[in-house]
Amino acid sequence: MPGIAEKFLSEREISISSSTAADFYATLQLAFSGTEVYAHSNVGAPVEDRRRPGAPVCFYRGQSKSSHGLSSSLYRLIKDRMPLGMRATKAEDLMADAERRVLKVAQANGIVRGLTSLESLTILQHHGAPTRLIDVSSDWRAALYFACEENDGVDGRLFAFSLDPQRWIDFPRSKHDSDLVWWDEAEMRSLDWKHGVWPVLLPFSDARMVAQRGFFLVGGLVANYGGHNQYWGADGHYAPLNNNELRQVSSLSVSFSNELNDSDLSEALSGIMKPRRAGKWTCHGLTVRIPSAMKVQLREMLSSDGVSEDSIYPPLTETTRLLKHVATG
Repeated sequence: MPGIAEKFLSEREISISSSTAADFYATLQLAFSGTEVYAHSNVGAPVEDRRRPGAPVCFYRGQSKSSHGLSSSLYRLIKDRMPLGMRATKAEDLMADAERRVLKVAQANGIVRGLTSLESLTILQHHGAPTRLIDVSSDWRAALYFACEENDGVDGRLFAFSLDPQRWIDFPRSKHDSDLVWWDEAEMRSLDWKHGVWPVLLPFSDARMVAQRGFFLVGGLVANYGGHNQYWGADGHYAPLNNNELRQVSSLSVSFSNELNDSDLSEALSGIMKPRRAGKWTCHGLTVRIPSAMKVQLREMLSSDGVSEDSIYPPLTETTRLLKHVATG
């Protein structure tokens, strides 16, 4: 029997009817190549943006198991300490306390010396430490690689997210480098932290982030009050998800529409990329199932496009030894 995340996302996923991996890859390429993404340099610095103000851009994420929801590594570690009915403010306190412990120990071990706490989190996240950041990429091919990277016996899942990069520019910075701004409850109340999603668009700070075109999403732990409801059923005519169910689908407030599943991928992308007036949802998403039977061939096609294990996880130490050998003839 499918779990909560699998059941909900399957009701909303965009179907690609291709019978071969080559056709499947071509469909993704055609749809995503026409989608606006965040404009940045090779090292992640912002470049001139010619989009109209308020126009969203697309970020991508891949997961090798379609049954997994969208959640941060920190939330997955401590969610069992959040019983049913726990107030959202108490759950946020648990997340913040865990973040303080992670940062304190990381700093004590010299891992992130001289960086702000937010900069530190981006480094830690990319190297597997638990944080509330969720990895995304401006390159759909990097996301597809992660969706196909392992677990060849089960389907993967590719996510696309639409949100306004201006939200990062407007996002307040902490008054103290040692703090995270979302620890300041008064500051966050004015931003509707619990219902908002923000892109974290810092320049890339290590080789992996460069290779993966890696950025992040962040926001408060999703809660279903204030009209932030999602509903069971492809037509949305069934019961709303409770907080526990919402968080199994996504720990962030991402709207997964039930009106796109009959669309093809290009139409569905147009649907989530429409400029919107300020409303309840600041981030809109869609998902595509990656068939397990195609994973090996999709990895081969990605490798032909320059996206492989070595390009996604640059083997710097091994390559440095080789380069020293080459340099000496």
